Amino acid sequence: MAATLGGGFGGQWSVEKLECVEAYISSYLKVMQKQRWELSYIDAFSGEGIQRFKHAIQSRKHESEDTVNEAYAEAFTEGSSLRALAASKEREIEGGRGFDRFYFIELNKAKLDALRCRILSQFPDCANRCVYICGDANKELPGLIGNMDWQKDRAVSFVDPFATQFKWSSLECFKNTCCDVWMLFPLFAIIRMLPTSHLPSEDWCKALDEIFGERDWRNLYHEKTQLSLFGEEEVEREKGVDQLLEYATRRYRQDFPGVWGPAVLRTERNAPLFALYALTANHSPQALIVSGKISRHLLNSIGA
Repeated sequence: MAATLGGGFGGQWSVEKLECVEAYISSYLKVMQKQRWELSYIDAFSGEGIQRFKHAIQSRKHESEDTVNEAYAEAFTEGSSLRALAASKEREIEGGRGFDRFYFIELNKAKLDALRCRILSQFPDCANRCVYICGDANKELPGLIGNMDWQKDRAVSFVDPFATQFKWSSLECFKNTCCDVWMLFPLFAIIRMLPTSHLPSEDWCKALDEIFGERDWRNLYHEKTQLSLFGEEEVEREKGVDQLLEYATRRYRQDFPGVWGPAVLRTERNAPLFALYALTANHSPQALIVSGKISRHLLNSIGA
C-alpha cells in the first residue's frame, strides 16, 4: 500500500460527504443498468485515494456496532476515487454494470502516483479503465468534458476542492452536457473573504469574481443605516451564512436545470464548513425527476 501523503484533515462531516456521494453513485448505476450510454466517473480533485483524520472517525455504516471499524480506528477512510471504484465493482459483482471509464485529476503528482498504486492493488481488473491526469482541474476539466460525446456519453463528476481553487468558468464546462455534478462549496473559506463591516480587499474581490463568475456577489452588501464619523457612506452585510448560501444557490440555478441542496457540513462544534450541492446539467425531464429524487433524499440525510 502506498504511503499516505500529508497530515490529517476533516472529521465526521468528511465521512458524511463521501458516503453521500458514494450512495448516489450506487443509485445512479442501478438507474443506468439497461441504458446504452457509455458511463464515466470524473473526480476533479482525486487526491491519493484515502483521507487521514487527526482523530478516529466512525462511519455511519458502522454506527450500530459495539466497536469502531478497524479502518476508522486508524483514523482514515477511503476517498471518493476508491469509493467510486468500489461502488462500480459491487454493481458488477451483483450482475449489473459499472462505469466504463474513470478519470482522476490531481495537481500533485506524488498523490496521483499513490492513487494509481492503490487502484492497482485493490482494483487490478479496473486498471485499464482508469485515466490519470496530472494537472490543475481548472485547466484539465474543461478539455476533458469538451472532448466527450454527449450523444453517447453520460457521467457523474465529483468536484471537491480543498478551498477556493475552483473557478466558475471551469464549472461552466458542464453546461449543456449530460453530467451529474456533486459540488462541494467552500462555505467557510468564502465567508472569511466577506467581511461584515466593509467590502473585501481588491485582491479578494478579484478572487470572488472568479469563484462566482460575476460581480453580483457585491449585492450581499448594503449601505449602513448610519454614516461614518466622517460623514462617508459605508457598507455592511448580514452576519452568518444564510444570505451567502441563498446567493450561491441562485447562481447555480442560472447554469443548471437541476440544483438540489445545499446540505451544510459542520464541524464538531457545529460551525458551518462546506455546503454540498447536487447539480444536474441534463435538461431531460425524466433525468431531472430521477436525479432530484435521489439527491434530495441523500442530502436530507446529512446531519439527520
